[in-house]
Amino acid sequence: MRILDDIVRSCRRASSGERLTGVDVDELKSDPYTAGLLEPVDEEEFDWLREFAGRAFGSAWRPLPVKGVVDRDYPEPPSLDAAPMSTYLAISERAVAALADLVEGYAEILPLDSDPPGYHLLHPTCVLDALDEDASEVNRLPTGRVSKVHSWVLGRGLLEGVPVFKLPPFVHGRTYATDLFARAVAEAGLTGFDLRPLRPLAWAQDVGARA
Repeated sequence: MRILDDIVRSCRRASSGERLTGVDVDELKSDPYTAGLLEPVDEEEFDWLREFAGRAFGSAWRPLPVKGVVDRDYPEPPSLDAAPMSTYLAISERAVAALADLVEGYAEILPLDSDPPGYHLLHPTCVLDALDEDASEVNRLPTGRVSKVHSWVLGRGLLEGVPVFKLPPFVHGRTYATDLFARAVAEAGLTGFDLRPLRPLAWAQDVGARA
């Protein structure tokens, strides 16, 4: 497993004393049929979002105009604390208040020009090379890039204190969350989050020692 030292350091906070014991890892999503669906007013804005996959927008961010989809499949606009926007996740002001301190240093929370109002983009900037591709059961594209994982082996040491992160093969899509994030969502009673455990999951203990 190749470890991205510069990125790993950017994902860690010196003040984080959390350690993961009995940790679980989930794919972080929101079900559009439960939570509703948001989409950019201009679909080309997705190209702009992809340019910054896994890295901070910083001062380059401008509030993205988005709207709730209302049609036969989605009869009501989003009203819960999390709502999907293609492969991205929008969160409510209530979720921002509950999660902002936790995800600081691992994700940006960026305001959206949203209808319904009050939504923000949860934009992970922590990319960890924590997937042991050799030990995991994976499908690969002709280029050799991992396209699907059937059996997960992750480096536990890389995930200590990390609430949300992305993996390099899926940096343009999926976001992953640990128990730190799941507990915060549950304790705050946030709605609309769909945390799907990675299964089967095993740990490559030696990987963390090299981080």
